[in-house]
Amino acid sequence: MTAVDVLVVEDAPEFAQIISSVLRNAGHRVRSAATVADALHSLSSVPPDLVVLDLGLPDGDGLDLCRTIRDRTSAYILVLTARDEEVD
Repeated sequence: MTAVDVLVVEDAPEFAQIISSVLRNAGHRVRSAATVADALHSLSSVPPDLVVLDLGLPDGDGLDLCRTIRDRTSAYILVLTARDEEVD
């Protein structure tokens, strides 16, 4: 398997650590961001191959960030969320 660059966008440190550890153990390069601002900064430096995205972020809406990621990169986006409404 080829290693990929992964950006984990998760504001809960315990979840970010677990997700990052699993991905690193699988041989991938992992960066983390806890806020929309951190994620945008990380996107501008090196575009990732995959984004693991939590929708509930402290400084903005994860759906808006998802749209921005899609506009700026061709990265795959895996959404992890506790939201359970159909609109989400």
